[in-house]
Amino acid sequence: MVYGPTVSRTNDRGVAQINVIHAWRFAEKGWDYFVDAFVPERNLAVAWDIYVSRNYSFAAWSCA
Repeated sequence: MVYGPTVSRTNDRGVAQINVIHAWRFAEKGWDYFVDAFVPERNLAVAWDIYVSRNYSFAAWSCA
């Protein structure tokens, strides 16, 4: 597999590095994770949903 600047080894995608385990969040909006995770507006919309679902916490993301 080839990794680029928007895909990590753990299959996190896009500007907010959203993991494939959240593909269902894209599907709820009628979007496809494997395509729409690279659309900045859609990626950030799902990132916002994750952030809110975690009680306005960035705990879903880690930094290495």
